[in-house]
Amino acid sequence: MRLEPAVELDLPEIATWVAADPWHQNLGGNYWLTGSDCIFACKLLDDEGTVVYVRVEDDTFGEANGFRLQTQFAPEHVVSKHRVVRMALQFFQTLTQLARANGKQYIITESESPKLIAFLHRLGWKDAEQANNFVLGVHYEQT
Repeated sequence: MRLEPAVELDLPEIATWVAADPWHQNLGGNYWLTGSDCIFACKLLDDEGTVVYVRVEDDTFGEANGFRLQTQFAPEHVVSKHRVVRMALQFFQTLTQLARANGKQYIITESESPKLIAFLHRLGWKDAEQANNFVLGVHYEQT
Protein backbone atom coordinates (compact mmCIF):
# COMPACT_ATOMS: atom_id res chain seq x y z
CA MET A 1 0.00 0.00 0.00
CA ARG A 2 1.22 3.46 -0.91
CA LEU A 3 -0.34 6.69 0.28
CA GLU A 4 0.08 9.73 -1.92
CA PRO A 5 -1.52 13.15 -1.59
CA ALA A 6 -4.67 13.66 -3.63
CA VAL A 7 -3.89 16.55 -5.99
CA GLU A 8 -5.60 18.56 -8.71
CA LEU A 9 -4.32 16.15 -11.39
CA ASP A 10 -6.56 13.51 -9.74
CA LEU A 11 -9.74 15.55 -10.26
CA PRO A 12 -10.81 13.91 -13.56
CA GLU A 13 -10.60 10.43 -12.00
CA ILE A 14 -12.31 11.61 -8.81
CA ALA A 15 -15.12 13.21 -10.85
CA THR A 16 -15.73 9.94 -12.71
CA TRP A 17 -15.83 7.94 -9.47
CA VAL A 18 -18.13 10.47 -7.73
CA ALA A 19 -20.52 10.51 -10.70
CA ALA A 20 -20.91 6.71 -10.38
CA ASP A 21 -21.48 6.83 -6.60
CA PRO A 22 -25.10 7.43 -5.55
CA TRP A 23 -23.98 8.39 -2.02
CA HIS A 24 -21.43 11.01 -3.08
CA GLN A 25 -22.87 12.50 -6.27
CA ASN A 26 -23.57 15.76 -4.44
CA LEU A 27 -19.89 16.23 -3.50
CA GLY A 28 -17.54 18.03 -5.82
CA GLY A 29 -14.16 16.62 -6.70
CA ASN A 30 -12.36 19.31 -4.70
CA TYR A 31 -13.85 17.82 -1.53
CA TRP A 32 -11.37 14.95 -1.91
CA LEU A 33 -8.40 17.32 -1.84
CA THR A 34 -6.96 18.77 1.36
CA GLY A 35 -8.98 21.74 2.57
CA SER A 36 -9.48 23.78 5.71
CA ASP A 37 -11.45 21.09 7.58
CA CYS A 38 -9.19 18.29 6.44
CA ILE A 39 -6.15 16.87 8.24
CA PHE A 40 -5.06 15.00 5.14
CA ALA A 41 -6.46 13.80 1.83
CA CYS A 42 -4.75 11.07 -0.09
CA LYS A 43 -5.14 8.27 -2.54
CA LEU A 44 -4.29 4.69 -1.66
CA LEU A 45 -2.46 2.81 -4.37
CA ASP A 46 -1.45 -0.75 -5.02
CA ASP A 47 0.64 -2.17 -7.87
CA GLU A 48 -2.27 -1.69 -10.29
CA GLY A 49 -2.99 1.96 -9.45
CA THR A 50 -5.37 4.02 -7.36
CA VAL A 51 -7.79 1.97 -5.25
CA VAL A 52 -9.56 4.58 -3.10
CA TYR A 53 -9.48 8.28 -2.21
CA VAL A 54 -9.49 9.11 1.51
CA ARG A 55 -10.18 12.27 3.49
CA VAL A 56 -9.48 12.40 7.24
CA GLU A 57 -10.85 15.14 9.47
CA ASP A 58 -10.81 15.87 13.19
CA ASP A 59 -14.01 14.79 14.96
CA THR A 60 -15.22 15.46 18.49
CA PHE A 61 -18.04 13.86 20.42
CA GLY A 62 -18.50 15.14 23.94
CA GLU A 63 -15.18 14.84 25.73
CA ALA A 64 -13.78 12.34 23.23
CA ASN A 65 -11.92 13.19 20.06
CA GLY A 66 -11.22 11.13 17.02
CA PHE A 67 -10.76 11.02 13.29
CA ARG A 68 -13.65 11.19 10.82
CA LEU A 69 -12.90 9.06 7.77
CA GLN A 70 -14.41 9.82 4.38
CA THR A 71 -13.82 7.44 1.47
CA GLN A 72 -14.46 7.56 -2.25
CA PHE A 73 -14.40 4.16 -3.89
CA ALA A 74 -14.06 3.49 -7.59
CA PRO A 75 -16.88 1.90 -9.55
CA GLU A 76 -16.58 -1.88 -9.20
CA HIS A 77 -15.77 -2.34 -12.90
CA VAL A 78 -12.69 -0.11 -12.38
CA VAL A 79 -11.37 -1.50 -9.07
CA SER A 80 -12.28 -5.00 -7.87
CA LYS A 81 -13.78 -5.61 -4.44
CA HIS A 82 -10.76 -7.79 -3.65
CA ARG A 83 -8.40 -4.84 -4.13
CA VAL A 84 -10.64 -2.56 -2.08
CA VAL A 85 -10.87 -5.03 0.82
CA ARG A 86 -7.10 -5.64 0.84
CA MET A 87 -6.43 -1.89 0.82
CA ALA A 88 -9.05 -1.14 3.48
CA LEU A 89 -7.58 -3.69 5.87
CA GLN A 90 -4.11 -2.19 5.48
CA PHE A 91 -5.31 1.39 5.73
CA PHE A 92 -7.45 0.78 8.83
CA GLN A 93 -4.33 -0.54 10.58
CA THR A 94 -2.32 2.51 9.51
CA LEU A 95 -5.06 4.96 10.50
CA THR A 96 -5.50 3.24 13.87
CA GLN A 97 -1.76 3.60 14.56
CA LEU A 98 -1.91 7.26 13.54
CA ALA A 99 -4.93 7.82 15.80
CA ARG A 100 -3.12 6.22 18.75
CA ALA A 101 -0.03 8.34 18.14
CA ASN A 102 -2.22 11.45 18.21
CA GLY A 103 -4.21 10.51 21.33
CA LYS A 104 -7.47 9.89 19.50
CA GLN A 105 -10.13 7.69 21.08
CA TYR A 106 -11.97 6.60 17.94
CA ILE A 107 -12.31 6.59 14.18
CA ILE A 108 -15.77 7.28 12.79
CA THR A 109 -17.22 7.01 9.31
CA GLU A 110 -20.63 7.35 7.71
CA SER A 111 -22.23 4.97 5.25
CA GLU A 112 -25.59 3.99 3.84
CA SER A 113 -24.16 1.13 1.78
CA PRO A 114 -25.38 -2.20 3.22
CA LYS A 115 -22.31 -4.03 1.88
CA LEU A 116 -19.87 -1.54 3.40
CA ILE A 117 -21.75 -1.50 6.71
CA ALA A 118 -21.64 -5.31 6.91
CA PHE A 119 -17.90 -5.23 6.15
CA LEU A 120 -17.28 -2.63 8.88
CA HIS A 121 -19.26 -4.68 11.41
CA ARG A 122 -17.17 -7.77 10.59
CA LEU A 123 -14.06 -5.72 11.38
CA GLY A 124 -15.37 -4.63 14.77
CA TRP A 125 -16.86 -1.24 13.93
CA LYS A 126 -19.96 -0.48 16.02
CA ASP A 127 -23.09 1.53 15.35
CA ALA A 128 -22.59 5.10 16.58
CA GLU A 129 -25.24 7.29 18.16
CA GLN A 130 -25.56 9.30 14.95
CA ALA A 131 -27.64 7.64 12.24
CA ASN A 132 -25.59 5.90 9.54
CA ASN A 133 -22.35 6.42 11.48
CA PHE A 134 -20.00 3.65 12.56
CA VAL A 135 -17.20 3.89 15.07
CA LEU A 136 -14.03 1.96 15.79
CA GLY A 137 -12.56 2.44 19.26
CA VAL A 138 -8.85 3.19 19.37
CA HIS A 139 -7.21 1.74 22.45
CA TYR A 140 -3.90 3.15 23.50
CA GLU A 141 -1.83 3.35 26.63
CA GLN A 142 -1.37 6.78 28.16
CA THR A 143 2.17 7.50 29.29
